[in-house]
Amino acid sequence: MSALITINHTNISLEVVESKIFTTSLQIAEVFEKQHKNIIQAISNLPDDSFKKDNFILSEYQDKQGKIRPCYKLSRDAFSLLVMGFTGAKAYKWKIDFINAFNLMEKQLKDIYNGKNINYIIGGYKAQIVQHNKRIEDLQNEVKLLTAKQTAKTSDEILALVNKGLKFDRLMSDYYKIAEEHSELKSLIARLDPLLYEILRVINTDKKQRTLFN
Repeated sequence: MSALITINHTNISLEVVESKIFTTSLQIAEVFEKQHKNIIQAISNLPDDSFKKDNFILSEYQDKQGKIRPCYKLSRDAFSLLVMGFTGAKAYKWKIDFINAFNLMEKQLKDIYNGKNINYIIGGYKAQIVQHNKRIEDLQNEVKLLTAKQTAKTSDEILALVNKGLKFDRLMSDYYKIAEEHSELKSLIARLDPLLYEILRVINTDKKQRTLFN
């Protein structure tokens, strides 16, 4: 990303590297009407410490003869340190123009960053909504499945009870038929277990009625 501005009739392109804004030694030399080799020499004379390592990034460029030569990328702090000794009304104005350019670039970065943050937050909420909707759908499917299983289970239980009832009905009917054919057994049942005898009689009577109406 870069921002093109004009200082002292020179097009200046500020570059963003890892959230830092950089200009170049070539641009500084041209704006402040210095020889580039002198700018390089001034940077070389600085102590080789962590500040220089982080704010003066060694690079290269191709000159008009096609030769590859060294140059530097300078952060805002590096620029301020380097031009500190540049004096005169013109130099003062160019310093201000450079500082304004850095300020404008920083504002644009903040706007972009804030916009990305908002989009990130919105994206996060959207993702959460999608997850919640998926969970709701999963729960609905689970409820449907459980309901279907419960319905099937209930139906199976009812069917089992009906089958048991039919089997009991047939068993009691056969039991009553045997008792009818053996009067002594019938009398014995009636005397020993009146309730069983009554059940046999009701089942047989009900069976006869169903036969009549079917």
